[in-house]
Amino acid sequence: MKRLINILLTTACAAVLFSCTHEYAFKTTSYVIVEQTNIAVKEDAGLVRIPVSAFNSASLTGSVYFKVIDGTAVQGTDFTVEPANGVLTFNGNGTEYIQISVIEHPGVLTGALKFSVELTSVSGDITDMGGIKTCEVEIQDNDVVVDWDFLVGEWKATDDGSSFYQDPVVITKESDTTLKLKNLWDEGYTIVGTVEFDKAANTATLVFEGGQVVYESDTYGPCGAYSVSGNSLIDLQASVTGSGITIGPWYVIILTGQYAGYNFSGSGGGYGGVTTLTK
Repeated sequence: MKRLINILLTTACAAVLFSCTHEYAFKTTSYVIVEQTNIAVKEDAGLVRIPVSAFNSASLTGSVYFKVIDGTAVQGTDFTVEPANGVLTFNGNGTEYIQISVIEHPGVLTGALKFSVELTSVSGDITDMGGIKTCEVEIQDNDVVVDWDFLVGEWKATDDGSSFYQDPVVITKESDTTLKLKNLWDEGYTIVGTVEFDKAANTATLVFEGGQVVYESDTYGPCGAYSVSGNSLIDLQASVTGSGITIGPWYVIILTGQYAGYNFSGSGGGYGGVTTLTK
């Protein structure tokens, strides 16, 4: 019995040794993905790089092909792409870049512009594409939309020669077509006006009924604001663009007493200048 057991043990050890020295072969697949699926940049961003990475491809060479899909952004008008032939070449390096040069349109209201880049195929030692193969790109417009969101709030006032303002000038919305403007001159007086937006031109026009009180003089009494047109006083006018608000030329006119109708020219002006509001 003892002899039989020794033989069995020897056989078992031989089987274990055989299994320990057996080699198994594992096959790996090289693949490529886009590292970023969404990119948002300003229109003055200049050069933007989209990383494309290859995995399990060390010391291997291959090519990755991509295409550009125009959306509201158009290649050649809003951006350019390199490599222009749509081919990335990998030589054992883990990451290559699709380079986007954003074309700026200063002063032109474009809104957000979008396009996408998509990996389409591979060749050489890179044998497959991963599941992440598309990058959506958004180019954000730097130009301001003239709307209520832009109009309301605090503004800094400057003019072409005088300094008689109590900053900040404040605009508030009263209805879809009316607004209030506070602190155009001194002492916090508020005037009420109307607004008309021109969406196509990205501008707006403000009109305030002439003679609304913007200042109370201890000597002359209430003083009202008017725009001037030639030799005539008219409703106070203001134009709005993405750069700010331009008021006038306008006068502060004494409204009551023996000096009614005179241009108020006390400390600070009231001489028919132009006022600019900026944020």
